[in-house]
Amino acid sequence: MKKPLYILQGITILLLILWIPTSLNKLLDFESFKQDINKQPFNIILAKVIIYSIPLLEILTVILIVIPKYRRLGFISSTFLMSIFTLYIASALLYVWDKLPCGCGLILSQLNWQEHLWFNLTFLLLSIAAWYLETVVNKNRISDKS
Repeated sequence: MKKPLYILQGITILLLILWIPTSLNKLLDFESFKQDINKQPFNIILAKVIIYSIPLLEILTVILIVIPKYRRLGFISSTFLMSIFTLYIASALLYVWDKLPCGCGLILSQLNWQEHLWFNLTFLLLSIAAWYLETVVNKNRISDKS
């Protein structure tokens, strides 16, 4: 039963490679992140909520993933965030808004909308897989102790 554990560890590393730089980039270049969000087709109140909640949720996701006791919650949070980001990208591709700038930083800002969608879908599936595997691995740990 070690194979699911190794897969889970690999996915955990990939998710941390995603969330740590992403959240740090927003914090270290907060003014740029704020400007990018303010260019989005959101009202002012929603934009303010997004500006402060997204970096906080990303950092919380990292913390939860790193702490074994709360790892499952971290994978749930990752799934939640990636679902929202993926729906946003899908909206851009479906032309829900006339113009939709990408507020992503780092490497993601270099991707076109289709590439960005595939990237997000991949990490959404990894988050869901990690959530599932964490549940399976924990059930096996409990049954092994019995």
